[in-house]
Amino acid sequence: VIIANHPAVVESYFLSVLLADSFWRRIPERWPYSFPDPNSFLPRWLWWFFALIRCVSVERTIDESRHRALRTAARLVQHGEVVVMHPEGGRTSKGESVRVYANGRRIRVPLTEGVSLLARMEGVLVLPVWVDPHEDAHARIVSYTGAVRAGLTITVGTPFSVPRNLSRHETMELLEERLIAVS
Repeated sequence: VIIANHPAVVESYFLSVLLADSFWRRIPERWPYSFPDPNSFLPRWLWWFFALIRCVSVERTIDESRHRALRTAARLVQHGEVVVMHPEGGRTSKGESVRVYANGRRIRVPLTEGVSLLARMEGVLVLPVWVDPHEDAHARIVSYTGAVRAGLTITVGTPFSVPRNLSRHETMELLEERLIAVS
């Protein structure tokens, strides 16, 4: 399970490609799955393309859609697939409650409980990733090429396991701590 902050829109799509093993990068069937919200910015008719690159649509305002996405993610993880999750539950800038750390990094809180459930599954490794847009990148990121032009720094942390005896709340605190540690 790859956990990443969510400062912009496009990282939901390109993190799967960028974090795929270099040999497998050319084969979409080997990319990690991601779970973007289709209502954020794309016309619905484009979802056939994003389904091909392993994006699973999750409408965050609909409980059943969120539950279905979590069940899908759990099934994928049980079958050895890699999933990219944004435990903030949406873009950092859209959060009602944001925690600011001493290093100036911001994270939307509380983190979603669904990611904590995945992280506590038997044999799961969690890989924290921090996406840091450069100056004024938010205003200029409109596509994958825009993201490259605007500039992003992606910091990949060290994989870790979550002890299964932790509560959901303790797990969410651990995930937040590890995510901020790589920022």
